[in-house]
Amino acid sequence: MEYQVVYGSSADELEDVVLKEISEGWNPSGGLAVLPADSGAPRFVQAMTREPMLPIIAAQTILQRYGFSPGALDGECGPKTLAALNELRGQAKMWKVEEYERTSDALMRQLR
Repeated sequence: MEYQVVYGSSADELEDVVLKEISEGWNPSGGLAVLPADSGAPRFVQAMTREPMLPIIAAQTILQRYGFSPGALDGECGPKTLAALNELRGQAKMWKVEEYERTSDALMRQLR
């Protein structure tokens, strides 16, 4: 599991940072902390975690199990794997992608 701490100089700024990180697969972990800073203004802090992305070979195996043809189970996201992924994404009413990324990873995790 990956771990990071994000900061903001205000609650609104921290909220913007947290929302951006959520869009990249991070999840808030624990509560928000407000820390004193040297400047006297408080510093808003949030811990965040996320699972590492599945290996491509795991995604290929999932695609194959659901009847999509990713080509060879070789751990490479080549044209056949990408075509199979986009076919699945199309059935799920998702946009096409040019690489295996976080939204595809979330979809694969739901299917495994």
